[in-house]
Amino acid sequence: MSFTKILAVTSFICLNVFAINVFAKAGGVSGGGGFVINPLRPTQPQSAQDIEQIIKNSKSIVSKYIQTKKMQLKQNTMSGHEQRIYDQLLNSQKNNLEDVVKKYNVHIEDEAPCYTSDHIAVDGSIFAETANSICISSATIAEKVHPSEVSKQAAALMLHEMIEVAGLEDADAIHLQKIALDEIK
Repeated sequence: MSFTKILAVTSFICLNVFAINVFAKAGGVSGGGGFVINPLRPTQPQSAQDIEQIIKNSKSIVSKYIQTKKMQLKQNTMSGHEQRIYDQLLNSQKNNLEDVVKKYNVHIEDEAPCYTSDHIAVDGSIFAETANSICISSATIAEKVHPSEVSKQAAALMLHEMIEVAGLEDADAIHLQKIALDEIK
């Protein structure tokens, strides 16, 4: 292989590693996947199976959170950008976020990460082993998130993935995920 080709391949790999690290810190990547955002780290090793149970219970938090957002939208009490996104998500006839949350299941991966369409390992993805499901990885969350934050981090990540299923871009999903992390108690 010529020096030019080696340099090109090395540059490509470095750029991809840089992009993955930048997006991982931001909370998501293109291709249908996302990450927990700024989690409090666990102080001791955790079982992915124990974390899985907490994640299972987090879907109801997402449903309640969406109802709160629907009320805020009706009362016009959201910021302009957030309101624009939720208006699109909750008033759409085609990909209504409430319908997505009702119809989609959460597949919890307890032995591996979830993967994007580009086969990048992530904490959550719109791509799951079963139809009409999103993937959330209890394996990666167990390594990254303190048990006291698992429920809200999982709910915010589920929201992120459901927003992508509803057809919005990753940037909007990350924006609403960050807001949800601040608002979910």
